[in-house]
Amino acid sequence: MTTPTTVQFVDDDRDFRDLMMEHVDDGFRLSYRIGWDERLAHVPRVMLSAVAAETGTRLDGEADGVRAWSGLARFLDKPVTGAQVLAAIEELAPAAANAAEAGA
Repeated sequence: MTTPTTVQFVDDDRDFRDLMMEHVDDGFRLSYRIGWDERLAHVPRVMLSAVAAETGTRLDGEADGVRAWSGLARFLDKPVTGAQVLAAIEELAPAAANAAEAGA
């Protein structure tokens, strides 16, 4: 199976998804494709991953690397607390408001 070419569901305000899909980097590739889709590019995307727990390599600091390439607004290493998710939601609230206006 290749990286998904369509998005079955993306929240109007923000999109949270896991990095690990069918293949190791499919989450990054899907986020990249969402960014090029004019209907969805405005939606802030947050990636969650347990890669750090499994490998010891943290990805949440990759602002200039893969995160920037894939268009992610935030990257959260698992385990993720409710407080971290709420902080990301609140931090992305202005972007979500702009996304809602763009979609209207």
